Amino acid sequence: MRIEVNTTCEVAKSFAVKRRKNGGTLQTVAALKFSQVFIDREYSDEMLGLPIAATALLYGEDGLPVSVITIGRKHIVYQFAGVITGNRNKDEQIKLAKDTEVAKCELQLAPNGALLTGILLWQVRGDEVEDLEPLLGQTCVLNGLIVLPEQIDAFSQAKGEVDRVLGKFKGTQ
Repeated sequence: MRIEVNTTCEVAKSFAVKRRKNGGTLQTVAALKFSQVFIDREYSDEMLGLPIAATALLYGEDGLPVSVITIGRKHIVYQFAGVITGNRNKDEQIKLAKDTEVAKCELQLAPNGALLTGILLWQVRGDEVEDLEPLLGQTCVLNGLIVLPEQIDAFSQAKGEVDRVLGKFKGTQ
């Protein structure tokens, strides 16, 4: 499943560049933390590996969450392709190819959806990371596609916890 994202995000004040093995080769990757990416409720259900509207009981009639709940699984990795653009200066941007990973994700319930937090990881060459510096610590515009893993339920280990929480709310209504 693909989720189109056209929203703002908070970019961390710093980033890391590290070397990691991918198969038999070493890669240089940039790691950039982000937060506050709004995901519509129907897509947040999909990211949790649940049917659409499965978390409806966690929201009141006005679309507000009935409790503060954050669900995250560090072992699920999504793919992302898109652009992070400076909010004030549109020339400040970093383009992320389709092999960019979204890792260490957490979803916190928000009105009519959820806020996604995680780390973007992508392969860099040379001085490409210098393009990041004007975006650090800023509220930026994020445009792109998040691609969910096809062979596994995203956040599948969180399903039991979500089902338990949903069961509590079913019993109180």
